[in-house]
Amino acid sequence: SEEWYSSIPKDVRPRKDQPFYHLLAENNEVTYEAYVSEQNLVNDDSDEPIKHPLIEEIFTGKKGIVGNASKDQVLVYHCTVDINTSKRCASSANEAGAIFLDAPISGGPLGASSGTLAIMVGGNKTGFEKAQPYFERMGTNVKHMGPNGAGTAMKLINQLLVGINTVAAAEAFALANSAGVDIELAATLLGVSWGGSTMVESSAPITYSRQFANSQDPVR
Repeated sequence: SEEWYSSIPKDVRPRKDQPFYHLLAENNEVTYEAYVSEQNLVNDDSDEPIKHPLIEEIFTGKKGIVGNASKDQVLVYHCTVDINTSKRCASSANEAGAIFLDAPISGGPLGASSGTLAIMVGGNKTGFEKAQPYFERMGTNVKHMGPNGAGTAMKLINQLLVGINTVAAAEAFALANSAGVDIELAATLLGVSWGGSTMVESSAPITYSRQFANSQDPVR
């Protein structure tokens, strides 16, 4: 509804010409909430559980999605959050008689624009099967990972490896550069060696050209 749309904070509110807004407004079986930006998973040194109040407010708040869901409606988000946030949203949806899927994505802007995203889904298998046709409009690698929280866990696993491999690639290219090794040649050789990785492949051209500022690659 317009009231619900207006209640979304402007910094995360989608444009009305975005396809997910129309799916949200028009589809009675599957509701997408795919526009909340990724939030920091670091919770300083506190022992308190990580929380994402904006995401939970949109889903479980007084004017949230769960409160307006119909029975057996499938609710989906593509956020990168912690596992417990996904489980709390799922619990609220279950209490309301709806089905919740945590379905983080990977593939970056290129994957999104080309419809080749990887989508890792946690939740009810029946709900996954209902939502699968919509997922397949967005991605070519759609996997049901297990119960609620499993999709989120898989995304966090992916992000851990992205971070580790990005740092490793940056250090490797720094060493190559300091030793006078051609970065492009190094990347070609690594691509057919055990030291190769997706992050080596994607980081090499940016490192060679020194175009960090405008890059979408994590090595920036």
